[in-house]
This record gives sequence, structure tokens and C-alpha cells, in this order.
Amino acid sequence: MLKINTFYSYLLLLLAITSLAGGVGVIYKLEPSNINNVIAFYSTTGLFVFSATAYFLYFFRQRFGVRELAQTHFIVSLRQGIWLAIFYVLSLILQYFELFTWLNTVFLMIALTCLESYFIYRERKSRLN
Repeated sequence: MLKINTFYSYLLLLLAITSLAGGVGVIYKLEPSNINNVIAFYSTTGLFVFSATAYFLYFFRQRFGVRELAQTHFIVSLRQGIWLAIFYVLSLILQYFELFTWLNTVFLMIALTCLESYFIYRERKSRLN
């Protein structure tokens, strides 16, 4: 199981490097006046934040946590990477439309925290059954 997680972690690292290079290409080569270019920017940014966050969270959990829980660490790192990427991209979209205020950010954080709490509750409930 550890070899599979190692393969996936290298895949995440490759995705982070590729999306970072794609994001730099989007910033320097495409004009932000076209909506497709803006969507490409948000997509590459979201992919980079997701893959980099998931990779580093998994690395730190493996380094400082219980090594026998590698599969659990990997799944939790992926889920938290997705939440952080969603939070980051939605914050950028709110900033783009000039709606990024502290109140909107708090509501976004509360919504994502509630979703993460639901997934933790569902995971623990399935372990008990």
C-alpha cells in the first residue's frame, strides 16, 4: 500500500509542477479579456493549489504522524487539498467580481468547515458500523 501512495504522491508532485508551469504560461501568454483565458487561469491555479497542498499535507503527515495510517493520511490530505483549492479559487472569483469582503470569506469558511465536519462524521460513523 505504501508503494501505491508513493506513486500517487509523485503523481501529485508532477501535477503541481505541470499546473504551475501552465499557470505561468497562462499569465504571460494569454490576455485576461477573454473569458476562456480567465477560466484557464482559475483552473491551473486550482490544480496547483490542490496538488501542492495535498502533496505537502501527505508528506508532513507521513513524516510526523503514524506511518501505519498511510492510506488514511493520503485520503485526508486529498480531501483537505480539494477544500483549500475550492476556497482559494472561490476567493479569487469573489475578488474578480469585487465581492471579496470579510463577511463573504467568513461564510465561505463556515460552509467549507461544515462540509469537512460532515465528511469526518460520515467517516467515523462508517468505521463504527
